[in-house]
Amino acid sequence: MGTYLNTLLDFAYPLIKTDKSHLDLSIHHLGAFSEKAHSITQLNLQFDQNFASLDFFTGLKVGHEYFKYYGNSYNNNDSIIHYNKMPPSMAGNVYTEQNTVLIGRDANSTTLGKLANSPSNDNLWRVNFLAGIRSTEPYADWRYRLAYNHTHFGSRIGLTEVQNGIAGDVNKLLVVNRAGLKFEFTNLNYSNDTTRFNFWKSYSVLTLNPYYAIDNDELSLKLGAKLALSLQHGTLINPSPDVEVEWKASPDYLTVYGGATGGLNINTQDRIFAENPYLFSDTRVKDTFTPFDIYAGLKLKPIYGLFIDAFTETKIIHDQYFFVNKKYYSSTMATADSVIYSNRFDVLYSDALKATLGIRANYNLQGIFNFEIAGKYNYWKVSSEDYAWNQPKYEMNFGIDYKIHHNLQLSASGFVETGRFAKLGDKAIELDPVLDLNLGASYSYDNWMSIFLKANNLLNRKYQHYYGYDVQGLNVMGGVVFSF
Repeated sequence: MGTYLNTLLDFAYPLIKTDKSHLDLSIHHLGAFSEKAHSITQLNLQFDQNFASLDFFTGLKVGHEYFKYYGNSYNNNDSIIHYNKMPPSMAGNVYTEQNTVLIGRDANSTTLGKLANSPSNDNLWRVNFLAGIRSTEPYADWRYRLAYNHTHFGSRIGLTEVQNGIAGDVNKLLVVNRAGLKFEFTNLNYSNDTTRFNFWKSYSVLTLNPYYAIDNDELSLKLGAKLALSLQHGTLINPSPDVEVEWKASPDYLTVYGGATGGLNINTQDRIFAENPYLFSDTRVKDTFTPFDIYAGLKLKPIYGLFIDAFTETKIIHDQYFFVNKKYYSSTMATADSVIYSNRFDVLYSDALKATLGIRANYNLQGIFNFEIAGKYNYWKVSSEDYAWNQPKYEMNFGIDYKIHHNLQLSASGFVETGRFAKLGDKAIELDPVLDLNLGASYSYDNWMSIFLKANNLLNRKYQHYYGYDVQGLNVMGGVVFSF
C-alpha cells in the first residue's frame, strides 16, 4: 500500500510442476485510486507439456485497466478550460473535430454540453489466448515453431478489436548452417455502436521472412528479407531487409554487432492504448512502416564485472504517429473558447528519420553492489511537422542496488527525459523535463518473509508524459513479500 491510495499485488504459484509438465499461475496488480486514478490488473495461466521431440505450450492472459481522464483541456490561448464554469448558454454551441486524418468517415460534430459531460473514466479489457508447438531437438535437421494467437480488446466507451493470428518458423540444417522461413498472418476485426470509428472494419496482414543463418562460437550471421503484404487496405507491398551480424572479436572482451532490418508494425488497439490510454476511445492508429532500421554497436568487458554497450541506430519511418490533444472548433464564437483542445488525444502522421546514439553500462561486484546506467541522444527529422511531438531529445536512466547486510538491501533509481514538445494548434509548447528519482529498502526475515519501503519522485516533480496530465508527486509505498 502507498500514498495516493496506491496498491501493489504480485502472486505466483506453480499449480503443476513435474519433469514434463508445468502449469503456472500469476497475478499482477498496480493501481492508483486518487483523482489521478489508473489501475492495471492481470491474470496469467501458462502451461507447457514436453513430449519426446516437441513441446506443446498454451497460455491465457486476462487483463483489466481502469483510469480517469483527469488531464486538463485548453482553449486557443492555452488557458485551462473548466467546463462547469462556462455560461449555460454555451452548452448548445456546436464544435467540429479538426486535423483528424480521416480514413473511414467524415469529421464529426458535437456540442460543448456533450464535451462537458463526456465520460470521466474508462475500462479496458484484454483477453489473450496462445497455443502452439515447437521442436525441442536443437541439432535436428528440421526445427519448427507454430502458434495460434487470439486477442480480444474492448473499451467501455470505445470500440472492440478482435485479433486472430498464426505465426511460424520452419528451418532446415544445411551442412552446418540453417535456412528457414518465418511467417505471420494477422486478421483484425472491429465493431462499435457509434459513427466515430475512423478505420476499416476488417484488416489483414501477411508477413514472409526467408533467411539464411550462420551460428558458431565466433560469428552469428543472419541474411534475410521481410515482405509484409497489407491485403485489403493501404500499401499492398512493404519490403525491408533482415540482416543481423554479431562477431565475437575477443569472446572475453569485445563483440561487434550490427544489422539492417525493418518491417510493418501493426498498431493494434491493444498495443497503442497500452502506450497512451488517454487516446480518443474510438481511434485506430494507422500502421507504421519502417523500410530501413540500420544499427551497429560494440559490447565491451574491459574489467571483471563491467559491461559496456555503445550503439547507434538510424530509422527511416513512414506514417510515424505523434499524439496531440484532440482539437475542436466552433464557427459560432469569436472568443478564445471557439477552439477547444480536449484531454483526449488524437494522432498526426508524418514520414520521419530518427537517428540515435546511445550507451549502456552495468557493473556488478560479486552480487553485493550492482550499478546500471543508460543514455540516448535522439535526432528526429520530421517531414511535415516542426517537432517529433512528445518524443525526448535526451534520455537517461540509472539503477543502483547495494546489499549492506545479507538481510538488508538498499536501492536507488531514476530517469531523465528532456527536449520534448507538445503541439497545441500552431504552437509548440516545451514540456518540463522529466526528472524522477526513487529510493528503496528491503529487509529479509529468514527465507520466507521480507518487508520493503519505496519513496518515488523524491523531488516532487509534476512533469507530464502527455500534455495536461501531471504525474503523481512524491509518493511512498510499503509492503510485505512472502515465499512458501
